[in-house]
Amino acid sequence: MAHCLICGAELSRSADRCRACGTVQPQRRIGGTIALAVLVAGLVLAALVAILL
Repeated sequence: MAHCLICGAELSRSADRCRACGTVQPQRRIGGTIALAVLVAGLVLAALVAILL
C-alpha cells in the first residue's frame, strides 16, 4: 500500500487523491522507462551488429 504524502493515510497504488485529506498524489509515469529500455536495446543491438560485421 502507498501512503498520502501529506497526512500519511493508506492509499491504493492507483489512487489519484487521498480520501482523508483530498491531496492530489503524484503518479509515476512509465513512458520514460520504456523509452530508455528501447534506447538501450537499440544500442546493444547496434554494437552486436558492428562486432559481427
